[in-house]
Amino acid sequence: MEFLSVRATAERWGVSMRNVQRLLKEDRIHGAYKYSGCWMIPADAPKPDDPRRERKKALEPKPETVPEAAEEAPAPPVRPNRLAYGLLSVIIPMPRRNPDAVPPMLKETTLRREYEVELAYMRGNYELASRRFSETLPDAPTRFCACMLSLLSAIHLNDSELYGRVSHYLRQERRSSDLNVAHMAEVAMTGPSLSMRDMNQVPLWVQKGDFSGLLPEARPMGMYLSLKNLQGQKRYGELLCACKAAIALWEQEDTFTLLDIYLRMLCATGCYELNRVEECDRHLLAAMDMALPNGFITPFVEFWMSTGCQIEHLLEQHYPQWLDPVERTSAATWKNWIAFHNHYTRENITTLLTQREYRLARIILAGGTYQNVADELYLSVSTVKSMLSAIYDKLMIHSRAELAEMIM
Repeated sequence: MEFLSVRATAERWGVSMRNVQRLLKEDRIHGAYKYSGCWMIPADAPKPDDPRRERKKALEPKPETVPEAAEEAPAPPVRPNRLAYGLLSVIIPMPRRNPDAVPPMLKETTLRREYEVELAYMRGNYELASRRFSETLPDAPTRFCACMLSLLSAIHLNDSELYGRVSHYLRQERRSSDLNVAHMAEVAMTGPSLSMRDMNQVPLWVQKGDFSGLLPEARPMGMYLSLKNLQGQKRYGELLCACKAAIALWEQEDTFTLLDIYLRMLCATGCYELNRVEECDRHLLAAMDMALPNGFITPFVEFWMSTGCQIEHLLEQHYPQWLDPVERTSAATWKNWIAFHNHYTRENITTLLTQREYRLARIILAGGTYQNVADELYLSVSTVKSMLSAIYDKLMIHSRAELAEMIM
Protein backbone atom coordinates (compact mmCIF):
# COMPACT_ATOMS: atom_id res chain seq x y z
CA MET A 1 0.00 0.00 0.00
CA GLU A 2 1.36 3.43 -0.98
CA PHE A 3 1.32 6.26 1.57
CA LEU A 4 1.53 10.04 1.10
CA SER A 5 2.74 12.91 3.28
CA VAL A 6 0.51 15.77 4.45
CA ARG A 7 1.96 18.03 1.74
CA ALA A 8 1.42 15.48 -1.05
CA THR A 9 -2.14 14.81 0.13
CA ALA A 10 -2.92 18.55 0.21
CA GLU A 11 -1.67 18.92 -3.37
CA ARG A 12 -3.66 15.89 -4.49
CA TRP A 13 -6.92 17.16 -2.97
CA GLY A 14 -6.33 20.83 -3.87
CA VAL A 15 -6.54 22.06 -0.27
CA SER A 16 -4.15 23.63 2.22
CA MET A 17 -1.84 21.60 4.45
CA ARG A 18 -3.62 23.12 7.45
CA ASN A 19 -6.91 21.70 6.16
CA VAL A 20 -5.39 18.20 5.86
CA GLN A 21 -3.89 18.49 9.36
CA ARG A 22 -7.31 19.49 10.74
CA LEU A 23 -8.91 16.43 9.12
CA LEU A 24 -6.20 14.23 10.60
CA LYS A 25 -6.71 15.72 14.04
CA GLU A 26 -10.44 15.02 13.74
CA ASP A 27 -9.66 11.41 12.68
CA ARG A 28 -11.62 11.84 9.43
CA ILE A 29 -9.08 10.35 6.99
CA HIS A 30 -9.58 6.60 6.83
CA GLY A 31 -6.45 4.48 7.33
CA ALA A 32 -4.11 7.34 8.30
CA TYR A 33 -1.76 6.82 11.20
CA LYS A 34 1.24 8.54 12.71
CA TYR A 35 4.73 7.33 13.53
CA SER A 36 7.95 9.18 14.42
CA GLY A 37 5.98 12.44 14.32
CA CYS A 38 4.98 12.01 10.65
CA TRP A 39 1.54 11.22 9.25
CA MET A 40 1.16 8.24 6.88
CA ILE A 41 -1.89 8.80 4.66
CA PRO A 42 -3.04 6.03 2.27
CA ALA A 43 -2.69 7.23 -1.33
CA ASP A 44 -6.21 5.97 -2.14
CA ALA A 45 -7.88 7.58 0.90
CA PRO A 46 -10.97 9.55 -0.25
CA LYS A 47 -11.20 13.24 0.51
CA PRO A 48 -13.70 13.72 3.40
CA ASP A 49 -16.79 15.80 2.70
CA ASP A 50 -16.91 19.30 4.19
CA PRO A 51 -19.69 19.28 6.86
CA ARG A 52 -20.18 23.05 6.47
CA ARG A 53 -21.30 22.56 2.85
CA GLU A 54 -23.62 19.78 3.89
CA ARG A 55 -25.23 22.04 6.55
CA LYS A 56 -25.58 24.91 4.05
CA LYS A 57 -27.18 22.61 1.51
CA ALA A 58 -29.63 21.35 4.12
CA LEU A 59 -30.78 24.95 4.90
CA GLU A 60 -31.44 25.83 1.25
CA PRO A 61 -35.18 25.91 0.32
CA LYS A 62 -36.21 22.92 -1.72
CA PRO A 63 -38.67 23.23 -4.64
CA GLU A 64 -41.96 21.51 -4.13
CA THR A 65 -42.22 18.34 -6.11
CA VAL A 66 -44.91 15.78 -6.63
CA PRO A 67 -43.95 12.76 -4.54
CA GLU A 68 -43.10 9.73 -6.63
CA ALA A 69 -42.69 6.15 -5.66
CA ALA A 70 -39.03 6.09 -4.94
CA GLU A 71 -37.03 3.02 -5.68
CA GLU A 72 -35.56 1.43 -2.61
CA ALA A 73 -31.81 2.02 -2.57
CA PRO A 74 -29.81 -1.20 -2.44
CA ALA A 75 -28.25 -1.91 0.93
CA PRO A 76 -24.50 -1.35 1.01
CA PRO A 77 -22.49 -4.58 1.03
CA VAL A 78 -21.59 -5.77 4.49
CA ARG A 79 -17.96 -6.74 4.92
CA PRO A 80 -17.28 -8.92 7.95
CA ASN A 81 -14.78 -7.37 10.33
CA ARG A 82 -12.45 -10.34 10.11
CA LEU A 83 -11.92 -9.70 6.40
CA ALA A 84 -10.76 -6.14 6.80
CA TYR A 85 -7.04 -6.94 6.75
CA GLY A 86 -4.49 -9.16 5.08
CA LEU A 87 -1.25 -9.96 6.91
CA LEU A 88 -0.68 -6.67 8.73
CA SER A 89 3.10 -6.62 8.35
CA VAL A 90 2.63 -6.99 4.59
CA ILE A 91 0.24 -4.05 4.14
CA ILE A 92 1.22 -1.66 6.95
CA PRO A 93 4.73 -0.24 6.39
CA MET A 94 7.20 -0.01 9.24
CA PRO A 95 10.17 2.32 9.81
CA ARG A 96 13.35 0.71 8.51
CA ARG A 97 15.07 0.80 11.87
CA ASN A 98 12.17 0.57 14.30
CA PRO A 99 9.31 -1.75 13.30
CA ASP A 100 8.27 -1.99 16.97
CA ALA A 101 7.06 1.61 16.72
CA VAL A 102 4.04 0.48 14.67
CA PRO A 103 1.97 -1.64 17.15
CA PRO A 104 1.44 1.18 19.71
CA MET A 105 -0.05 3.31 16.93
CA LEU A 106 -2.72 0.74 16.05
CA LYS A 107 -5.89 1.64 17.91
CA GLU A 108 -7.60 -1.77 17.92
CA THR A 109 -6.18 -4.25 20.41
CA THR A 110 -6.58 -7.20 18.02
CA LEU A 111 -4.60 -5.42 15.30
CA ARG A 112 -1.89 -4.38 17.71
CA ARG A 113 -1.52 -7.90 19.09
CA GLU A 114 -1.45 -9.44 15.59
CA TYR A 115 1.29 -7.09 14.44
CA GLU A 116 3.36 -7.84 17.56
CA VAL A 117 3.07 -11.60 16.99
CA GLU A 118 3.96 -11.28 13.29
CA LEU A 119 7.15 -9.47 14.32
CA ALA A 120 7.83 -12.23 16.85
CA TYR A 121 7.43 -14.85 14.10
CA MET A 122 9.95 -12.99 11.97
CA ARG A 123 12.37 -13.11 14.92
CA GLY A 124 12.05 -16.89 15.21
CA ASN A 125 9.59 -17.08 18.12
CA TYR A 126 7.44 -19.81 16.58
CA GLU A 127 6.03 -20.96 19.93
CA LEU A 128 4.39 -17.58 20.48
CA ALA A 129 3.16 -17.34 16.90
CA SER A 130 1.70 -20.86 16.99
CA ARG A 131 -0.76 -19.81 19.72
CA ARG A 132 -2.25 -17.03 17.61
CA PHE A 133 -5.09 -19.15 16.18
CA SER A 134 -6.29 -20.22 19.64
CA GLU A 135 -6.06 -16.66 20.96
CA THR A 136 -8.08 -15.08 18.14
CA LEU A 137 -11.87 -15.00 18.21
CA PRO A 138 -13.74 -16.20 15.08
CA ASP A 139 -15.11 -12.68 14.38
CA ALA A 140 -11.79 -10.88 14.96
CA PRO A 141 -10.52 -8.74 12.05
CA THR A 142 -7.26 -10.68 12.09
CA ARG A 143 -8.72 -14.22 12.06
CA PHE A 144 -7.23 -15.29 8.74
CA CYS A 145 -3.89 -13.62 9.53
CA ALA A 146 -3.78 -15.73 12.68
CA CYS A 147 -4.57 -18.88 10.69
CA MET A 148 -1.67 -18.41 8.28
CA LEU A 149 0.73 -17.53 11.08
CA SER A 150 -0.27 -20.62 13.09
CA LEU A 151 0.08 -22.92 10.06
CA LEU A 152 3.59 -21.67 9.29
CA SER A 153 4.60 -21.95 12.94
CA ALA A 154 3.15 -25.47 13.17
CA ILE A 155 5.46 -26.58 10.35
CA HIS A 156 8.50 -25.00 12.00
CA LEU A 157 7.61 -26.80 15.25
CA ASN A 158 6.49 -30.07 13.62
CA ASP A 159 3.11 -29.70 15.31
CA SER A 160 0.85 -31.78 13.06
CA GLU A 161 -2.10 -31.57 15.49
CA LEU A 162 -2.18 -27.76 15.29
CA TYR A 163 -1.72 -27.81 11.53
CA GLY A 164 -4.62 -30.24 11.15
CA ARG A 165 -6.90 -28.20 13.42
CA VAL A 166 -6.29 -24.90 11.60
CA SER A 167 -6.51 -26.56 8.17
CA HIS A 168 -9.86 -28.12 9.08
CA TYR A 169 -11.21 -24.71 10.06
CA LEU A 170 -9.99 -23.14 6.81
CA ARG A 171 -11.42 -25.94 4.66
CA GLN A 172 -14.82 -25.23 6.18
CA GLU A 173 -14.44 -21.51 5.49
CA ARG A 174 -13.46 -22.22 1.86
CA ARG A 175 -16.94 -23.68 1.35
CA SER A 176 -18.60 -20.45 2.50
CA SER A 177 -21.17 -18.90 0.16
CA ASP A 178 -19.49 -15.55 0.85
CA LEU A 179 -16.74 -15.37 -1.79
CA ASN A 180 -14.71 -12.93 0.31
CA VAL A 181 -14.58 -15.46 3.13
CA ALA A 182 -13.73 -18.32 0.76
CA HIS A 183 -10.93 -16.37 -0.93
CA MET A 184 -9.37 -15.24 2.34
CA ALA A 185 -9.41 -18.82 3.60
CA GLU A 186 -7.62 -19.86 0.40
CA VAL A 187 -4.98 -17.17 0.93
CA ALA A 188 -4.34 -18.43 4.46
CA MET A 189 -4.01 -22.04 3.29
CA THR A 190 -2.01 -21.44 0.13
CA GLY A 191 0.93 -19.63 1.74
CA PRO A 192 2.05 -22.61 3.86
CA SER A 193 1.23 -25.07 1.04
CA LEU A 194 3.55 -23.25 -1.36
CA SER A 195 6.26 -22.95 1.27
CA MET A 196 6.29 -26.75 1.70
CA ARG A 197 6.09 -27.20 -2.13
CA ASP A 198 2.65 -28.81 -2.10
CA MET A 199 1.77 -27.63 -5.60
CA ASN A 200 -1.46 -29.67 -5.73
CA GLN A 201 -3.13 -27.26 -3.30
CA VAL A 202 -2.55 -24.09 -5.34
CA PRO A 203 -5.87 -22.44 -6.38
CA LEU A 204 -6.44 -21.60 -10.03
CA TRP A 205 -6.50 -17.84 -9.37
CA VAL A 206 -2.97 -18.06 -7.90
CA GLN A 207 -1.73 -20.00 -10.92
CA LYS A 208 -3.23 -17.37 -13.24
CA GLY A 209 -2.12 -14.40 -11.14
CA ASP A 210 -5.70 -13.08 -11.03
CA PHE A 211 -6.30 -11.15 -7.78
CA SER A 212 -9.56 -9.47 -8.83
CA GLY A 213 -11.57 -11.64 -6.45
CA LEU A 214 -9.52 -10.62 -3.43
CA LEU A 215 -10.21 -7.77 -1.06
CA PRO A 216 -7.78 -4.87 -1.70
CA GLU A 217 -5.95 -5.48 1.57
CA ALA A 218 -5.20 -9.09 0.56
CA ARG A 219 -3.93 -8.40 -2.97
CA PRO A 220 -0.29 -7.83 -1.99
CA MET A 221 -0.33 -11.26 -0.35
CA GLY A 222 -2.04 -12.67 -3.43
CA MET A 223 0.75 -11.29 -5.59
CA TYR A 224 3.37 -12.92 -3.37
CA LEU A 225 1.58 -16.28 -3.57
CA SER A 226 1.58 -16.04 -7.36
CA LEU A 227 5.33 -15.42 -7.34
CA LYS A 228 5.88 -18.35 -4.95
CA ASN A 229 3.94 -20.46 -7.42
CA LEU A 230 6.43 -19.52 -10.17
CA GLN A 231 9.24 -20.62 -7.84
CA GLY A 232 7.51 -23.93 -7.17
CA GLN A 233 7.06 -24.51 -10.90
CA LYS A 234 10.76 -23.68 -11.48
CA ARG A 235 9.89 -20.86 -13.88
CA TYR A 236 12.86 -18.86 -12.64
CA GLY A 237 13.17 -16.41 -15.54
CA GLU A 238 9.55 -15.30 -15.15
CA LEU A 239 9.95 -15.22 -11.38
CA LEU A 240 12.94 -12.90 -11.58
CA CYS A 241 11.29 -10.46 -14.00
CA ALA A 242 8.06 -10.31 -12.01
CA CYS A 243 9.86 -9.82 -8.67
CA LYS A 244 12.02 -7.00 -10.03
CA ALA A 245 8.92 -5.24 -11.37
CA ALA A 246 7.15 -5.65 -8.02
CA ILE A 247 10.15 -4.24 -6.13
CA ALA A 248 10.30 -1.21 -8.41
CA LEU A 249 6.60 -0.48 -7.82
CA TRP A 250 6.52 -1.34 -4.12
CA GLU A 251 9.71 0.07 -2.60
CA GLN A 252 9.56 3.12 -0.34
CA GLU A 253 12.54 5.16 0.80
CA ASP A 254 12.01 5.31 4.59
CA THR A 255 9.70 2.37 5.26
CA PHE A 256 9.36 -1.29 4.33
CA THR A 257 7.04 -4.24 4.76
CA LEU A 258 7.74 -7.95 4.98
CA LEU A 259 6.88 -8.15 1.30
CA ASP A 260 9.97 -6.05 0.51
CA ILE A 261 12.15 -8.66 2.21
CA TYR A 262 10.51 -11.72 0.68
CA LEU A 263 10.50 -10.26 -2.84
CA ARG A 264 14.28 -9.98 -2.61
CA MET A 265 14.55 -13.52 -1.28
CA LEU A 266 12.60 -14.77 -4.31
CA CYS A 267 14.84 -12.70 -6.60
CA ALA A 268 17.88 -14.32 -4.98
CA THR A 269 16.40 -17.79 -5.52
CA GLY A 270 15.74 -17.08 -9.21
CA CYS A 271 19.24 -15.71 -9.73
CA TYR A 272 20.85 -18.67 -7.98
CA GLU A 273 18.96 -21.20 -10.10
CA LEU A 274 19.91 -19.25 -13.25
CA ASN A 275 23.57 -19.33 -12.15
CA ARG A 276 23.71 -15.56 -11.61
CA VAL A 277 25.45 -15.83 -8.27
CA GLU A 278 26.71 -12.24 -7.96
CA GLU A 279 23.22 -10.90 -8.58
CA CYS A 280 21.86 -13.45 -6.10
CA ASP A 281 24.23 -12.08 -3.47
CA ARG A 282 23.10 -8.50 -4.11
CA HIS A 283 19.45 -9.39 -3.51
CA LEU A 284 20.29 -11.41 -0.40
CA LEU A 285 22.37 -8.59 1.02
CA ALA A 286 19.57 -6.08 0.34
CA ALA A 287 17.17 -8.36 2.26
CA MET A 288 19.68 -8.73 5.11
CA ASP A 289 20.16 -4.97 5.36
CA MET A 290 16.41 -4.57 5.90
CA ALA A 291 15.79 -7.61 8.08
CA LEU A 292 18.74 -8.36 10.34
CA PRO A 293 19.14 -4.94 12.04
CA ASN A 294 15.59 -5.62 13.31
CA GLY A 295 16.30 -9.23 14.32
CA PHE A 296 14.23 -10.77 11.47
CA ILE A 297 15.90 -14.15 10.89
CA THR A 298 12.95 -16.19 9.58
CA PRO A 299 13.31 -15.29 5.85
CA PHE A 300 16.85 -16.68 5.89
CA VAL A 301 15.78 -19.77 7.82
CA GLU A 302 13.02 -20.47 5.28
CA PHE A 303 15.28 -19.89 2.25
CA TRP A 304 18.42 -21.47 3.79
CA MET A 305 18.43 -24.40 1.32
CA SER A 306 17.17 -22.46 -1.72
CA THR A 307 20.34 -20.53 -2.50
CA GLY A 308 23.08 -23.07 -1.84
CA CYS A 309 25.62 -21.68 0.61
CA GLN A 310 25.13 -18.03 -0.34
CA ILE A 311 23.21 -17.03 2.80
CA GLU A 312 25.85 -18.65 4.98
CA HIS A 313 28.71 -16.95 3.12
CA LEU A 314 27.11 -13.50 3.26
CA LEU A 315 26.30 -13.82 6.96
CA GLU A 316 29.93 -14.72 7.65
CA GLN A 317 31.11 -11.64 5.76
CA HIS A 318 28.52 -8.99 6.68
CA TYR A 319 26.48 -10.14 9.69
CA PRO A 320 28.59 -12.69 11.59
CA GLN A 321 26.60 -12.09 14.79
CA TRP A 322 23.51 -13.52 13.07
CA LEU A 323 25.13 -16.61 11.51
CA ASP A 324 24.72 -18.83 14.57
CA PRO A 325 21.04 -17.92 15.29
CA VAL A 326 20.05 -18.45 11.64
CA GLU A 327 22.05 -21.67 11.31
CA ARG A 328 20.75 -23.14 14.57
CA THR A 329 17.12 -22.30 13.78
CA SER A 330 17.44 -23.72 10.28
CA ALA A 331 19.05 -26.91 11.60
CA ALA A 332 16.17 -27.32 14.05
CA THR A 333 13.37 -26.82 11.50
CA TRP A 334 14.36 -27.76 7.93
CA LYS A 335 13.54 -31.47 8.30
CA ASN A 336 10.13 -30.52 9.70
CA TRP A 337 9.33 -28.78 6.41
CA ILE A 338 10.35 -31.90 4.47
CA ALA A 339 8.29 -34.13 6.79
CA PHE A 340 5.18 -31.98 6.17
CA HIS A 341 5.90 -31.97 2.43
CA ASN A 342 6.07 -35.77 2.38
CA HIS A 343 2.88 -36.14 4.40
CA TYR A 344 0.78 -33.82 2.24
CA THR A 345 2.23 -34.72 -1.19
CA ARG A 346 2.79 -38.46 -0.55
CA GLU A 347 6.35 -38.05 -1.83
CA ASN A 348 9.40 -39.56 -0.16
CA ILE A 349 11.89 -36.72 0.19
CA THR A 350 14.65 -37.94 2.48
CA THR A 351 15.23 -36.58 5.96
CA LEU A 352 18.26 -38.78 6.57
CA LEU A 353 20.85 -36.37 5.21
CA THR A 354 22.65 -33.58 7.02
CA GLN A 355 22.18 -30.03 5.74
CA ARG A 356 25.57 -30.10 4.01
CA GLU A 357 24.83 -33.46 2.36
CA TYR A 358 21.45 -32.19 1.22
CA ARG A 359 23.03 -29.08 -0.29
CA LEU A 360 25.63 -31.18 -2.08
CA ALA A 361 22.89 -33.39 -3.54
CA ARG A 362 20.89 -30.37 -4.77
CA ILE A 363 23.92 -28.86 -6.53
CA ILE A 364 24.74 -32.19 -8.21
CA LEU A 365 21.14 -32.66 -9.36
CA ALA A 366 21.08 -29.10 -10.74
CA GLY A 367 23.88 -30.12 -13.11
CA GLY A 368 26.81 -28.99 -10.99
CA THR A 369 30.19 -30.67 -11.37
CA TYR A 370 32.34 -31.95 -8.54
CA GLN A 371 34.37 -28.76 -8.91
CA ASN A 372 31.23 -26.61 -8.66
CA VAL A 373 30.29 -28.35 -5.42
CA ALA A 374 33.82 -28.05 -4.07
CA ASP A 375 33.92 -24.31 -4.78
CA GLU A 376 30.54 -23.61 -3.23
CA LEU A 377 30.99 -25.76 -0.11
CA TYR A 378 34.67 -24.91 0.38
CA LEU A 379 35.71 -28.56 0.03
CA SER A 380 38.21 -30.48 -2.04
CA VAL A 381 37.01 -32.45 -5.06
CA SER A 382 38.03 -35.73 -3.42
CA THR A 383 35.95 -34.86 -0.34
CA VAL A 384 32.95 -34.12 -2.56
CA LYS A 385 33.26 -37.51 -4.24
CA SER A 386 33.51 -39.24 -0.86
CA MET A 387 30.47 -37.39 0.47
CA LEU A 388 28.38 -38.28 -2.60
CA SER A 389 29.34 -41.92 -2.21
CA ALA A 390 28.34 -41.76 1.47
CA ILE A 391 24.99 -40.22 0.48
CA TYR A 392 24.32 -43.11 -1.90
CA ASP A 393 25.17 -45.61 0.85
CA LYS A 394 22.99 -43.83 3.41
CA LEU A 395 19.99 -43.77 1.05
CA MET A 396 20.73 -47.24 -0.36
CA ILE A 397 20.68 -46.01 -3.96
CA HIS A 398 23.10 -46.24 -6.89
CA SER A 399 22.34 -43.42 -9.35
CA ARG A 400 21.53 -39.75 -9.69
CA ALA A 401 18.12 -40.68 -11.11
CA GLU A 402 17.27 -42.41 -7.82
CA LEU A 403 18.71 -39.49 -5.87
CA ALA A 404 16.44 -37.05 -7.75
CA GLU A 405 13.37 -38.86 -6.41
CA MET A 406 14.49 -38.22 -2.82
CA ILE A 407 15.55 -34.54 -2.99
CA MET A 408 13.14 -31.57 -3.10
